[in-house]
Amino acid sequence: MDRIFRDVLSEKKLSAADYGLLMEKVGKVIQRLEGSFLDSGIKAEIMLGGSSAKGTLLKGDFDCDVFVRFDRSYPDEELLEMLKTGLKCFRNVERVHGSRDYFQLMLDSVFYEFVPVIKINNPVQARNITDISPLHVDWIRAHISRDKGLVDEILLAKLFCKAQGIYGAESYISGFSGHVLDILIVYYGSFKRLLEHAVDWKLHDVIDVEGHGSYESMNSSKISPLVVFDPIQKERNAAAALGIEKFERFRKQASRFLSSPSESFFKRKKVTYAAIRKMAGSDVEAVILKLKALSGKRDIVGSKLLKVFNHINRNLEMHDFIVAGSGWDWDRKRDVLMWFYVRKEKLCTHRIVEGPPVKVKPHARNFQKLHADSFEKGGRLYARVRREFLRPKALVKSLLMGRFVRERVAEAVITG
Repeated sequence: MDRIFRDVLSEKKLSAADYGLLMEKVGKVIQRLEGSFLDSGIKAEIMLGGSSAKGTLLKGDFDCDVFVRFDRSYPDEELLEMLKTGLKCFRNVERVHGSRDYFQLMLDSVFYEFVPVIKINNPVQARNITDISPLHVDWIRAHISRDKGLVDEILLAKLFCKAQGIYGAESYISGFSGHVLDILIVYYGSFKRLLEHAVDWKLHDVIDVEGHGSYESMNSSKISPLVVFDPIQKERNAAAALGIEKFERFRKQASRFLSSPSESFFKRKKVTYAAIRKMAGSDVEAVILKLKALSGKRDIVGSKLLKVFNHINRNLEMHDFIVAGSGWDWDRKRDVLMWFYVRKEKLCTHRIVEGPPVKVKPHARNFQKLHADSFEKGGRLYARVRREFLRPKALVKSLLMGRFVRERVAEAVITG
């Protein structure tokens, strides 16, 4: 197992030399931004965040988070304009909407996100959740400074979760965020021990790295399958975004890896049309879609794709098709694949729809006017109506032409 870990890290971890070159680039950008703020007379401190600050960078798979920490004397409504003023030293800076808007920039092959925050020393001083992010960075860096080996353990956890499709707290993923993985690695001490304990996790188990206490005082809406006390905010569940499906997948894949260790658990399998078709089986019809995602903030675009996926699943079931399995894969750029495995069971040309109780006379009369072939059973009206769709592809094709889908994707076609 240790050999597998070494080989994975050798292949995926950014080398010390490449990390040094990257930090040179980033350092020049930070210097330039600091000079711009100095010239503008704006009090701001630039701080590197995310994987760049922790040294947990993967080859070809990283962004550079930059926190611009403004003095607390500045009102919140002025932060964005001040950040915009400082960023005038760069071209092609793009504004992104969030809990507090921020800016993105691609420069010299490095993707930056410049996030405005208020400089605080204590979470109670925060005006926005993003103000606390630098404190999270300080927390994990303090642990890494005492144990340099944590960097590799965090990288293994990140690679494992990315490969299993469970990395990210975005609403369309509902997985394990980088912050949660940091906490879990500090708590268990290593990636291997994290896996060994994960197989025994029970629903609503608690991870309390700083000994904050019971989660009973937490908002019930924030109680997730795994409760992870935030080390900085004791009342916050850092894993509040984690969904039950991703929680169970982590447990299952942890068990599989421990039973039969392999490098394949750290490599995301590319989903192809051929692979989807191959997994269909003889008893199901595969309805496979190719879509183009809209442009925009990843979380928002991903949420729209998830809504389309759920919309199609729901309508297939509403029309009495039996969905044996479904899924979707997004390359985080534009290309999307969605697939629905529908049982090959011939539907009757008519179906029974339920109407109102007979005693509710106005509604009963309207139902009978609308449906000529209606009848009463057990004090309620029913009607026999002709099915609009006898094949799943016909239904899905109709859904793709509908407003709900057209507003949420750029393109959508059935393929094959």
